[in-house]
Amino acid sequence: MTRLTLMLFNHQSKTVVDNHPLSAVPNMSATEYQPEGGTALWDGIGNIIERVGQRFDNAANPPREF
Repeated sequence: MTRLTLMLFNHQSKTVVDNHPLSAVPNMSATEYQPEGGTALWDGIGNIIERVGQRFDNAANPPREF
């Protein structure tokens, strides 16, 4: 199942969708999704990495390491 996490950022990061099934995420227009500045880019990337890492840590069947 494909899942989506979407964050917007300018001077701070904001989670719009967090780990939702893609089929359950409504279509977004420019009204709901408005890209802004990039000041908090690294914070947003770090937040996503942390969240996904926690999901893998808590998964019943974590991905295999190669």
